[in-house]
Amino acid sequence: GLQDIKRLRAGHILTFDRNGLSCTRYYRPRFAPQRMSRRDAAAGLVDHLQAALHRSSGGHPALSLSGGGDSRLLLAVAEQQQSCLPTFSFGESGSEDMRIAALVAQRFGCEHRQLETRRDYLSGSLRDCVLHTHGQVAAVNFHGFSTRLQVKKSADICLTGLWGNNHLGYLSFRQRLIRRVKTPTRFRDFLCRSLGSGFRPSSLHNLVRGVELVSPFTLIDGLIEDFGQDSYLETLLAIDCFELNSVRSLAGWWLENDQLEFRSPFCDYDLMHFSLSIPSQHKLLMGVGREIWRRHFPAAAKLPYQRTGLPLSASVSRIIYQRLREQMRGATRPLGIFDYESAFREELREWLSETLNGTQTRIVTILEPKLIAETLAEHLDDRADHAEKIGLLLTIEQVLRLLEEL
Repeated sequence: GLQDIKRLRAGHILTFDRNGLSCTRYYRPRFAPQRMSRRDAAAGLVDHLQAALHRSSGGHPALSLSGGGDSRLLLAVAEQQQSCLPTFSFGESGSEDMRIAALVAQRFGCEHRQLETRRDYLSGSLRDCVLHTHGQVAAVNFHGFSTRLQVKKSADICLTGLWGNNHLGYLSFRQRLIRRVKTPTRFRDFLCRSLGSGFRPSSLHNLVRGVELVSPFTLIDGLIEDFGQDSYLETLLAIDCFELNSVRSLAGWWLENDQLEFRSPFCDYDLMHFSLSIPSQHKLLMGVGREIWRRHFPAAAKLPYQRTGLPLSASVSRIIYQRLREQMRGATRPLGIFDYESAFREELREWLSETLNGTQTRIVTILEPKLIAETLAEHLDDRADHAEKIGLLLTIEQVLRLLEEL
């Protein structure tokens, strides 16, 4: 069988020579907050992002533009440099993400392409998607994969806003929770509570939660050991900036594996170094991000934002108010990028049943067949929305099939 397989951690280099195999760390991020105001933090991030974008834009780039804020920020910074990047967006036809991306591109006067993702794309792309992402990404995140060949027709470098949220402070809820944790024991207890009562192969809920959070054992024994800082909040910031998003980035894999170079200016070394010097309180509740939009790019911030429908510069209280109002009215949120919930019930219904509940299904060797069948039945009969769980099950199923091919 397969033995002694290890993952090369971020910040390490693997060397093989006459002396054998060795692994050496070449970079360790260090959270070292400096005394600065929120305004200074925002100005510093913009300055460093300008330099990072300039370094990333050689060749023939195109920007993956979404309805969110990170890729829009890159477009705003490019305009400051008197440059207009060609852009593209992908997703289901009529999705809110593609609609807002088109509005943003029009506001900046950029060439823009909309690349449609077919609702049945998974039935023909699942194997390649899992193979390219090494089995670390749930199937409900593969919608960009089907459009990769169209991207290659107009660009050899894809710029993306991935990891921008790490610098701008959009991870506030998790940071506020972890801020209360002071000791390794309490941190372990916190993770166990968030995972439920424990890891049992027969429990689909706990398996899904475990995959989503990478697993408590990896976090405690691996990341905490490698990225331990003076406090667990600082440790979390270091992990967020360097490790978790890098190992779970879908776009990086499918682009690199198709010889289309993938670059995120938010991964720039100087930018990351400055970001780790920003006091943690400025990154709570999107503080430094909203400061950037209010002071540096107010016009671009007035356009809708896909996650809330509000401008990016909206106050937290206004965002909370809108969410509560939507819940009271029972309003349904518009389609974000791709509607897996209905696609699994309609276009992919027969394929899904055959894949996860058919004669060739492999996942029944590690999960109870009854549990899988009940989960599928509840979703297909519209009694519950299990799209996220099904996405993880599809990835695990395909991994098991790929292992049989070795």
